[in-house]
Amino acid sequence: MSDKQKTTTQNAILLDLLSRLDVDAVGIASLAEWKGTKLEETALRLLPQARSAIVLAMEVYSEILDLTLPERITGAASLNDLLVRDADFLSGRLTKIAYDVAKTSRSTGMKALPLPAAGCPQDTRFLEAVFSYKHAAQAAGLGKIGWHSLLITPGFGPRVRLSCCLTEA
Repeated sequence: MSDKQKTTTQNAILLDLLSRLDVDAVGIASLAEWKGTKLEETALRLLPQARSAIVLAMEVYSEILDLTLPERITGAASLNDLLVRDADFLSGRLTKIAYDVAKTSRSTGMKALPLPAAGCPQDTRFLEAVFSYKHAAQAAGLGKIGWHSLLITPGFGPRVRLSCCLTEA
């Protein structure tokens, strides 16, 4: 099998997996289209063989956000804990799915690096993430970054959690 046929087969397997994932949105940002940008630079620093960033998104339900309050009343039950538990749950699911994508990529012979939904490494000198999920999501066509620096998606507005998987595909 030629290298081109092998790559086509690998990509077909990965695309089949992506179509079956239990996420609300998935997008693929081709790093070749972002040549010379910080997105490409940071992705290649993490995985030198990276050709694309697969971005996974899940909705944060508006019903949970509606229950949160900006302040806590001493002694009163806090419904903000629901948001924390929901974020933990979504982060765990997204991280597992990113690992599933990486496992499938690796099983076809491609390099892959799953990035966690929560706890992405940060460059503390600049107080920014090592790899911007929001910018990758925008590059993958999942939404636009608003003036407040939040990713705004067409279907869910800013109410999404993100995870990524860098891959050779």
